[in-house]
Amino acid sequence: MKVVNLTAHEITLLEADGNTVRKVFEPSGHVARLSKSFDLHGFIEDLDVDIEVVRPISSLNFDGAIIEPYTIYIVSWLFLQALRDAKHPNLHQFVAPNTEGVPKDYKGAVKGVQNFI
Repeated sequence: MKVVNLTAHEITLLEADGNTVRKVFEPSGHVARLSKSFDLHGFIEDLDVDIEVVRPISSLNFDGAIIEPYTIYIVSWLFLQALRDAKHPNLHQFVAPNTEGVPKDYKGAVKGVQNFI
């Protein structure tokens, strides 16, 4: 199965030992981005102040990438959540790096992941 990285950076897949590189997924040149806007949902009236309550609206941008069958797409965790919330018909084709408990370098940057969500 083909795997396409829709993030802006390479994703390194590590072995179970957390140090040995198993595979590197280079960026595809297309970056899946999430943007949010807010729609006024109502107000909370509190004495002399009306407090706005807004509802977030997510917009999914695939940056020109064409979603093809039999292909897995790596996206960010936030983008994956937005796909799920939107009940995207191709949700089963998307994964995000599982960065929970992964090894980090001396600057705190993730060295790689062992699996995907």
